[in-house]
Amino acid sequence: MIIIGYSLTVLYGLLSAIVAVLGIKETKKYSTIIMLIGAIELICSSIYLTYQNDFIWGVVLGLILIQTAAIINGYAIYGKFNFKHQIIRLIFGIILLAILIVFK
Repeated sequence: MIIIGYSLTVLYGLLSAIVAVLGIKETKKYSTIIMLIGAIELICSSIYLTYQNDFIWGVVLGLILIQTAAIINGYAIYGKFNFKHQIIRLIFGIILLAILIVFK
């Protein structure tokens, strides 16, 4: 189960990085940078977690940065806060954290 957690976390980070790069023309530059930093932090922290058990805070930081960038992008692209979209992201992030913490 922990391998699934690592795989999903890295995949989420990769997809967030791709979205940041593809959406660079539609969004604000600083939100793209925040999203990329969050994605890189998430990927690196997930890989590091396979060797060190105490790096879960890096995953939390990556998830928070990605969530923040998604909120900024929502305002930049649509001019509003998409509550359902953010709740789904939040629940997915919590599930990832739970998998990484419980099954470590």
